[in-house]
Amino acid sequence: IGAKIDFLELDNQIPLRIKGPLNPNKIIEISGKQSSQHVSALMILIATKFPESILRIKDQIVSKSYVELTIKTLKTFGFEIIQINNDLKFVRNKTINLKKK
Repeated sequence: IGAKIDFLELDNQIPLRIKGPLNPNKIIEISGKQSSQHVSALMILIATKFPESILRIKDQIVSKSYVELTIKTLKTFGFEIIQINNDLKFVRNKTINLKKK
């Protein structure tokens, strides 16, 4: 996503430090093997900061139900996400409803 990531203890594991600026490509790839938390965190970041991007989840997704829950939650708040296999396309929405109906 264009940021510098420093792993503070072990390679490719949290804790980590991310330094910007964030300049994602239109297609952002992440492995689904390690953690659904990484995928969900990136989904929230893309939806709120970088709409019109595609998140491509490589490999089989660990705890896929949590990723599906994140999609459902984002849609509840008004974000539009189109899922095609392991690609998630985020669509810019004109209005986002952050209040409970």
